[in-house]
Amino acid sequence: MILKMHQKTKTFIAIAAAATMCAVLNAKDAIAVHSFDKEMSESKQDEFSTMKSMLGKAMKEETSGVKIVFEKKLYELKHCPTDFAFINAEKIKNLEIDGNGATVVLDPANSFLRIQGCENITVKNFTITYSPSPFTQGVISDVNPSEGSFSLTIDKGYPLLPDDAKMREHYGEKCWQWGSVMDSKIRQRKRGVSDHYFIDRVEKTSAPDKFKIIVDKSYADRLKGVSNGDRFAMPVYYFKDNRKNNFTPNVAVGGSSNITVENITLYRNRNSMCFWIGGNRGKVTMRGNNITWLPNSNDIIASWRDGYHCKSNETGPTIENCRCEGLLDDSINISTDTIMIKRVLDEKTLELTNPGFTVGDEMGLLYIDSAKWIDGIKVVEAKGNIVTLDTPVKNIKTGEKRPHTDKESTQVYNMKRVNKDFKIKDCFFGMQRRNAMLIRAFNGRIEGNTVEESSANGISLGNETGWFYEGPFPRNITIKENTFKNLWDPGVSLYSSTSANAPINVNFNIKILKNTFIKDSSSPYPPAIYVSKVRGAEIKNNIFKTSSEKILPPESAVKIYNSENIEVGQE
Repeated sequence: MILKMHQKTKTFIAIAAAATMCAVLNAKDAIAVHSFDKEMSESKQDEFSTMKSMLGKAMKEETSGVKIVFEKKLYELKHCPTDFAFINAEKIKNLEIDGNGATVVLDPANSFLRIQGCENITVKNFTITYSPSPFTQGVISDVNPSEGSFSLTIDKGYPLLPDDAKMREHYGEKCWQWGSVMDSKIRQRKRGVSDHYFIDRVEKTSAPDKFKIIVDKSYADRLKGVSNGDRFAMPVYYFKDNRKNNFTPNVAVGGSSNITVENITLYRNRNSMCFWIGGNRGKVTMRGNNITWLPNSNDIIASWRDGYHCKSNETGPTIENCRCEGLLDDSINISTDTIMIKRVLDEKTLELTNPGFTVGDEMGLLYIDSAKWIDGIKVVEAKGNIVTLDTPVKNIKTGEKRPHTDKESTQVYNMKRVNKDFKIKDCFFGMQRRNAMLIRAFNGRIEGNTVEESSANGISLGNETGWFYEGPFPRNITIKENTFKNLWDPGVSLYSSTSANAPINVNFNIKILKNTFIKDSSSPYPPAIYVSKVRGAEIKNNIFKTSSEKILPPESAVKIYNSENIEVGQE
């Protein structure tokens, strides 16, 4: 059955799509132009089958290049159990797919785009949404911190929660994930309470739209401060797919080079990252994309998860002229997967927790216990998880990336995959639960962006250890001419996470220049810039002021702890 949407919703989506539409592809400029609608009509196939067939043909025409053009209209796609992503491009070269302002409505069990092992691909000019909604929301009542529970009455028109026993049967005991308590009046999480609550179980009540939510016992006491009338948002699953596919991104780009995804507007993202960019060999550009609330809806979130999750790329992504708001996780995360050393076989041979190196790669080691960084170590042999190095390594603390248990274990990074030369430029970040930008990469620029009303940091620069393991740490980054306004946490937080009470032993070389920081009050918290356990940063020619235009001195706006060679001033 084709997914149904209210006519009013269709109209607003079509208007939004038209607003973001780029110029229609000119057939005269195309070497091989194919109409998606014509192909679908002639083949008498559904949309998924038509796209699969067209991509297969594109592989044979890659030398000259192929362009696939959609009509500017609404496409409502049925759930496809056999092909997960609508556009699944694998090992294809020289392809452009132009949505021409089309709106695509997908089932939450499917995703929009997967690009794997490709070169020279452009996908542009689509509006994407999901129906039924991948998340639900409602009003809180009967808050009981001693029991660790509250009641949730689902808003009209949003999905009801599935049966608890069926959830456990299908997805296992840890099936409910987490949700966030939201403000009763605005699209923002509530101040003064936990920013998330893991859910243990859900019980039905006598009212069909009312459910009892029992949080994980470690979160029970955190319900203090939650009030009747607050709102709650959480993901919903529909038993159409396995757990793994539930967390597959809406757009995934991996193992590729020269990829551009532009003018994609995303509403009601499925319960995973909006855009995942991982393990790419060359440049990936995200341009003019929007993640925001569905127009003319009462949605209090746009996505339960990250905006752009960028992992272990040889060349860092370029993200420019994009908009992110209404997310319950970081808008942008640029980092490298941490590897640990499971066993030391000899002073040059290591068994790693997972493969991640080929012969000739350079290894970096971060000693969490002593805040020591070593790089320039070459891999001379690699067989699966076993690597042999050209240089002996000593004082290794073995580990397996277990939360809390391995928080002081030595961390390993492939220096070829630290997202070098990333760029974030001219983007807007609105209300959201987490950081606008979370950066753990080398050699990048963050310039001309605006961050407003976020409930976390504007830019968080530092590694993470103990729970999640991401790194290595920020180095050689320029942050210039950005605006940070009315944030709950610092506009820029710069730090290193180690167990030593000292900075890592190398120059971070972070430049924070000519930015504007605006606060809604002159109180000392949060500071505009927070620095902890960092060696080497230049903080100059920034403007610190309140929303009433009162200028704040740098000594009150910048807080520095356990750091060295930090320059603050005006020139």
